Amino acid sequence: MKVAAVALVFGAGLGLLPMALRLALPRVVPALEGDLGVLVASAFVGAFGIGLFLATIAILGLEHQQAFSVLSHPGFKHFVRLCVHGDGRIEGWTIGKDDPLGPGEPKVIDHFEWK
Repeated sequence: MKVAAVALVFGAGLGLLPMALRLALPRVVPALEGDLGVLVASAFVGAFGIGLFLATIAILGLEHQQAFSVLSHPGFKHFVRLCVHGDGRIEGWTIGKDDPLGPGEPKVIDHFEWK
């Protein structure tokens, strides 16, 4: 039920986004008035909204497997997860499978750190 509530809020927001941008853009950024401006702004604001949705469900503890869903697709083998710490240090993990269709769970392929 919690997931449905969060998904409903974000789904409604993303669904109404083009209409809201169509009304707001002429006042905020007159140069982006029109369909092309709405399209460009929707791409950026929509991507931010989906990222915010994924972060929200992870922070609330509702779902932690979104990033791993690509591993069920036969074309994906590896992906990288990054963690940016407050002190500027960046850690990264490459997670995947050598044979995406073969048996077995994904594993950490590589771990790296930038200071």
